[in-house]
Amino acid sequence: MNILRLDSLGGASGDMLLGVFFGLGIQPEALEQALHSIIPDHFHLKLRDFSSHGITGVQAAVELHHDQQEDQHSHPHIHAHCHNHEHGHEHEHNHEHRSLTDILQLIQQSPLPPPVREASCRTFLLLAEAEGRVHGVAPENVRFHEVGAVDSLVDIIGCHLAYHLLGIDAVLLSPLPVGCGTVRCAHGIMPVPAPATAELLKQGLTVAPSEEPFELLTPTGAALLLTWPRCRLTTNAQIKGTVNSFGHRKLQHTPNLLRGMLLATETTDTAGATAPLAGEILELECDIDDASGEILGAAFDRLFAAGALDVRLLPEFMKKQRPAYRLSLTCRAADRDVVVQTLFRETTTFGVREYPVRRHCLERAFQTVSTPYGPIRIKIGVWQGCEVSRTPEFEDCRAAAERCSIPVRRVLEAAVAAAVSAAPFFGKQEKKESFPVA
Repeated sequence: MNILRLDSLGGASGDMLLGVFFGLGIQPEALEQALHSIIPDHFHLKLRDFSSHGITGVQAAVELHHDQQEDQHSHPHIHAHCHNHEHGHEHEHNHEHRSLTDILQLIQQSPLPPPVREASCRTFLLLAEAEGRVHGVAPENVRFHEVGAVDSLVDIIGCHLAYHLLGIDAVLLSPLPVGCGTVRCAHGIMPVPAPATAELLKQGLTVAPSEEPFELLTPTGAALLLTWPRCRLTTNAQIKGTVNSFGHRKLQHTPNLLRGMLLATETTDTAGATAPLAGEILELECDIDDASGEILGAAFDRLFAAGALDVRLLPEFMKKQRPAYRLSLTCRAADRDVVVQTLFRETTTFGVREYPVRRHCLERAFQTVSTPYGPIRIKIGVWQGCEVSRTPEFEDCRAAAERCSIPVRRVLEAAVAAAVSAAPFFGKQEKKESFPVA
């Protein structure tokens, strides 16, 4: 099991988390290329070496390319919803306002892997719910200012894609410094943490005291950390990589530092929103005989965004031989309330049944192989330290097929052949008991 350990001295923001992933092996150019096919705006991911208080590391930034090539300044964004990121390009500019529906549609229609789409939607849903509670409106009526703009789309989708590519299963998180004092935003002077951040902190994040008179934890950083499963380490772990990621604000007492460590372990004690590779999850189901296929299809998207791990629809007959569907899904126990609420709001059911179930999953890792149609990611299944399957990511194959105007099966065949001939992901020969490539 791969665990990302995050220790914060200076809070957490989207660009600091991007810096962690870059320092652990994700190439900024590769991530930027993938995001350009999804986000219809001009941007550039930058990474540079950085040091503070005698500690060396990296500093990441999202550089926006504006039509009029505006000068870049170094002061916080000012937006109606008080979202105060720490990008190096920070300045006041009029970002496009996007609704939650706009953002979810952009993500759901993208060629991203399903886990990345689901996690990205869930992060924006968390932000919308927090903003809705602050302003007294329904989440679907929240219009995002900075969070709907390109820099935060890059932060959120980019972090989830990098998390997926590194094959991370859960996050081990230290208490988070949030800063102190006040912050100025479009609504006036607000106490730190900002209102939306405070709403997100209520959902299980632990804070640490800090004398820094700044907003250290941003709403985007808090929402990302809430989306990822969290765990407590209970056995020895091997350190596979470390990185120090710095923010752009100079603090008064400590380095503005977020340290990331990639750990490999076999067992974890899970907490919060964790879904372990082998552990308890919930099965929810209900019977529906008075909803159209369009309504049920829309419910699928909302359920995944609410935290469902899998959703299924099976035809059945109910009393008086009425044709109906049985909608069943799995979710983490921590997501049950939100998922049940979504079921009642988005479908016509009057009741939901719940069963505890136990699942066993292969450990997952990813390796990129070269094909005549471009790079394709291969999902590797590992059981007890042994590779047992290698499967091309279908969305990568479909995107390559569309780009090259060829059948997708041809790309799949080339990806399978490349996966067979590629070096083992773990740098050693596969054990004889390994299964052939799927």
